[in-house]
Amino acid sequence: MHYRKIGNKGDEISILGFGSMRLPIKGSNFEIDEEKASKMLIYAIENGVNYIDTAYFYHSGDEKYDFGGFSEIFIGNFISGKYGFPENLPEKTPESFRENIFIATKLPIYLIESKDDALKIFNTQLKKLKTDYIDFYLLHDVKRSSWKTVLDYDLISFLKELKKEGKINYIGFSFHDDFELFKEVIDSFDWDFCQIQYNYVDTKYQAGEAGLNYAHSKEIPVFIMEPLKGGRLSGEPFPEIRDLMEKSENKRSPTEWGLRFLWDNPKVTMLLSGMSEPEHVFENVKIAKEDKKLNLEEIKIMKEIQKIYDNKNMIGCTDCKYCMPCAAGVDIPKNIKFVEEFDLYGLVAGVLWSYKREIKKNIAGSNCIDCGHCLDKCPQEIDIPYIMKRSEEIFES
Repeated sequence: MHYRKIGNKGDEISILGFGSMRLPIKGSNFEIDEEKASKMLIYAIENGVNYIDTAYFYHSGDEKYDFGGFSEIFIGNFISGKYGFPENLPEKTPESFRENIFIATKLPIYLIESKDDALKIFNTQLKKLKTDYIDFYLLHDVKRSSWKTVLDYDLISFLKELKKEGKINYIGFSFHDDFELFKEVIDSFDWDFCQIQYNYVDTKYQAGEAGLNYAHSKEIPVFIMEPLKGGRLSGEPFPEIRDLMEKSENKRSPTEWGLRFLWDNPKVTMLLSGMSEPEHVFENVKIAKEDKKLNLEEIKIMKEIQKIYDNKNMIGCTDCKYCMPCAAGVDIPKNIKFVEEFDLYGLVAGVLWSYKREIKKNIAGSNCIDCGHCLDKCPQEIDIPYIMKRSEEIFES
């Protein structure tokens, strides 16, 4: 496993982090398959992964529990030794386990209405994680609305106090907005790290490449989420993309192309992979342990692949919601979004996973009654009933 240093304490984190938003599930309501998930995590740690990322509401299913979701609880049980210990631990004890693993979790800003709320949630997270400190603590989902909350309640001072007390070691934020706001957030505080969505398709999305470069210019380590766009870049690629990949003398999987694009960039400190199957862990760990950078010819191929995605025909929905509410209860913009994703990436696992998570039966395109009321309202003149039928054919058939 390769590692990169962070901070002035000389800590080294693995270039592959284990994201626990998409842990394997069983049954309904996104219940974690603990036996399967624990074996995956143990394998990852035995092979050098030392960073585990979670958040307050991960694996909360359809309900909003007072304690958040079950991901933090599972991780707490895991590092306390409930499922056994990795073989590479110096000692088979919870104390040794905790000392050799970095735990990251996040403060859900949208729940905060006072500093007391922030402290209550933080203390709940410590109990769920069965620890008395958190290595990497992030403000979760920073965007314009949530950044206002951060400023209104001076949450940065709250985090600084926690760090002073030794309850957190590194202060950061995860980001989901445009570069203009990203720059403002970066300039507001001497952050220990930041986390952005970035992959070879999303170089101009949200903070994007400009954000990566700006944070690096400020010597702020950048962690990457959605490196494979939720699995969309791991599936069987379209023929024209597959043909380009096969031109390389190195036989790389679509997953490796995506991960190499990031790891070859020295401005990227670590990337998080939301692995939900053992095969994902095996492949990601194998790639992370190797040293097979993209050569000049492959960099040219990657640029050609990016052009193909840039030129893909999109439906053109701007999410203005003029078409809403729908008389049949369909969430029209959401269904259009997933048809667009199918057109971009195909019916890969990441698209299906997100569709099943976001599109419940009562808002699915299959409920469209072809009344036509939305056609007069759409400023983009999209044939919405036709797109809803496509949605049904793709995802419900």
